[in-house]
Amino acid sequence: CPYESKLSWHKPTWRAVIDYMAECGLNMLVIDLGDAVKYESHPEIAIEGALTVQELREELEYIRSKGIVPVPKLNFSTAHDAWLGIYSRMVSTPKYYEVCRDLIDEVCRIFDNPEYFPLGWDEETAGHQKTYQYAVMRGGKLWWNDLKFLLDCVRENGARPWIWAIYRKDMAQILEEVSKDVIISGWFYARTTSATEEIPDPPLEDWEKLHLDHFEGLEKAGYDQIPCGSNWQTHLNMEKLIPWCKRVISDKNLKGFLMAPWCPTTERYKYRLLDGVHLTAWAKKDYEGK
Repeated sequence: CPYESKLSWHKPTWRAVIDYMAECGLNMLVIDLGDAVKYESHPEIAIEGALTVQELREELEYIRSKGIVPVPKLNFSTAHDAWLGIYSRMVSTPKYYEVCRDLIDEVCRIFDNPEYFPLGWDEETAGHQKTYQYAVMRGGKLWWNDLKFLLDCVRENGARPWIWAIYRKDMAQILEEVSKDVIISGWFYARTTSATEEIPDPPLEDWEKLHLDHFEGLEKAGYDQIPCGSNWQTHLNMEKLIPWCKRVISDKNLKGFLMAPWCPTTERYKYRLLDGVHLTAWAKKDYEGK
């Protein structure tokens, strides 16, 4: 979604999605916070309409009352960090590290010491930022250094780090740099209905093969995974993705599935969000035979 200086959030839609998640038996909600909160440590980040800390806490209590675990997410990839405001132009400086630590610490307090903390970290490439007015790409040791810094900030708060898959890195390098306590979410949003079959027809595109192979590569490397699907390209994604991942990822390492509709929580997109819940719940039931 393009950057907006005003919060796109419709509370009745938000509550309706949470209620339907509970009805369908889904048990976790990952909340991409960004600049939608007036953080006490850095209120200057907040955009117009951002929730106060108290308002956020009230929503967290509502989520928990429905039997759902709320999980905070802050994406620190430079391809997705416009939410950091002026600090997105201070990447890898002492001030940047200070602000990142402050925010992770505060969010963990707000969420009452969450078990998991996703950090994003995807798509930090020139290609993904070719239309940006301001683009930043860390490279080499600096990229790994900053990732390790953020992982340590999460660990220091007693939470388990969680990142999006690192597709353009060699698996040997991932093994060397990323410890096994980090949960990794590979993603696959295929349009085709046959992309997850043994012999796909039509043949897989390069990106599809890369993404599907990554699930198996992470399994062989021994990482815990939470694969991510979506309904933004096709309604058939989750019902194909779940059995594929159950086939190539061991029960020991497969920690669940994530649905990402990739749209704002507004009245306009209400039924796409509800559809994402519905499709995930039915894909799970179909696979489990329940």
